[in-house]
Amino acid sequence: MVSSFLWPGVAFGLGNTSRRTCICRAEQGPGLVVLGPPGSGKSHLCKQLAERFGIVHVATDDLIRAHLKYHTEIGEQAEKSLAAGGRVPDSLMIQVVKNRIILQDCVDKGYVLDGIPQNIFQEQFLSEAGITFVRIFMLHAKRNVLEKRLHYRRVDPEDGEIYNLLYLPPMSREVTDRLEQQEEDDEEQIMEQLANYGQEVSALWELIGPRSIAINADRSPADVVKEVSLMIEATGVFDGKLIKGDGVESNGTPEQTAEDAESNGTSKGNGARGTVTIAPGAEKAPITLIRCDGYMCERESVQSSDIKFRGAATEQVMLVWNERPRNVLLLVKKSREIMSTMLEAATYLTQVEQ
Repeated sequence: MVSSFLWPGVAFGLGNTSRRTCICRAEQGPGLVVLGPPGSGKSHLCKQLAERFGIVHVATDDLIRAHLKYHTEIGEQAEKSLAAGGRVPDSLMIQVVKNRIILQDCVDKGYVLDGIPQNIFQEQFLSEAGITFVRIFMLHAKRNVLEKRLHYRRVDPEDGEIYNLLYLPPMSREVTDRLEQQEEDDEEQIMEQLANYGQEVSALWELIGPRSIAINADRSPADVVKEVSLMIEATGVFDGKLIKGDGVESNGTPEQTAEDAESNGTSKGNGARGTVTIAPGAEKAPITLIRCDGYMCERESVQSSDIKFRGAATEQVMLVWNERPRNVLLLVKKSREIMSTMLEAATYLTQVEQ
């Protein structure tokens, strides 16, 4: 038996679900996941999707705060970790999610999970719990864009609502005047947030990359909401719940500008930026690569002729990406022959430095 509390608009489950390792399908509503680096607009997108489709926005930060406020067993465990200078354990975060998504509103309406899983351990806990999702969306944007957004991010101390002075300002002057900058959004903390995300997402991408949909977040929030909404509607799972909003139509695809197409890697012509051009029938290298700067990741196989090693110790590969060198992380090595390119790579790098 699981009971629930309501706390400033947040329902959270209490009960003995922590003793159960798996949630059966009958106890699950249709779920969505939105992931992405700090500043990519995850929470705003989740809130908009919740309103448009009549589903539940499941935000772990809000749930943890509720458990802390009401001194639940989970709250006490979380408080001990936080007091010791650590963060809430992954197993506890997933327990909070499990307790929430089996509540009746999530089962009946469906839900969107905000920013979870954050790492491979949380993903493993979700899998072991039998939790499945209809779609996983991965937001990405350039680092300088994320830094700028985080610099202008503000919070309303009265209701916890997040705004951005440049992209999502409040509608009233009264709210604007009382906004505060969070401690985590100073310059030093911003760098740390992005660095931590980059470290964790590389490994996570190997697990969820093939099942996720990359979304270009380097554009207006309205355009992001529009594109994702159309993708969700196309699943057919949430059709009956769609609440039409401005700028979202029930058919067609979002109009895409040349700049958006280039950012998404979908432009035509001489090869989209950020993709590897492979001639028909060209030999593919027997390795799996993940190219990732911490904010935008893609997996693919590449031509052997496009691979140049930077160094075995760092396990980084230098690719000739449309005649421009790019650094990527070598995730899995499957060929001994690849080491024969070391000499060629050293020569190439020497020439570049000169």
